[in-house]
Formats: sequence, structure tokens, C-alpha cells
Amino acid sequence: EIARFAADRARGRPVWWLGDLASAERWLPARLRDGDLLATIGAGDVFRLAEALVTELPGQGELEIKPGQRPRPEPTSPFESGDG
Repeated sequence: EIARFAADRARGRPVWWLGDLASAERWLPARLRDGDLLATIGAGDVFRLAEALVTELPGQGELEIKPGQRPRPEPTSPFESGDG
């Protein structure tokens, strides 16, 4: 449902649904390009995808995540403090 909703609103841009981390780790490195947006939805160890992609994609050193550490996003609204 989420992928279908996103695809309906993507206005011709590609939307993919990858149901597990292993599939995403294999499939994404060859397809992501500079300027692409990757959104993950999940819980638990979904942050490991970012760790795997940083090691797979050359020139992506701007994102530094230490093993076992989850990236901490900047607050996206004045109602979020970023403190969890």
C-alpha cells in the first residue's frame, strides 16, 4: 500500500518497494544516483541499510555512521526537538 501510494504521487518518477534489507542492499547500489532520495520505513535494524550503502557507494563520505549507531535526523518541524 505504501509503495502504491508513493507511486501514484511520484508523477512519473520511479518508486520501488524492497521488502527486506538483504534485497535492498543488493539492489540499490547499482541504481542510486547523485541527487536521488532514499526513504526507508521500518523499525529495528533498518538503519543498517544506510551503513551498508555508505560502504558500497563511492564518494558518499558526507554520511558517517558508526557501526551500531543510528543516524540522528535534524528536526523537521518547530514541534520536534530532536531529543527523541
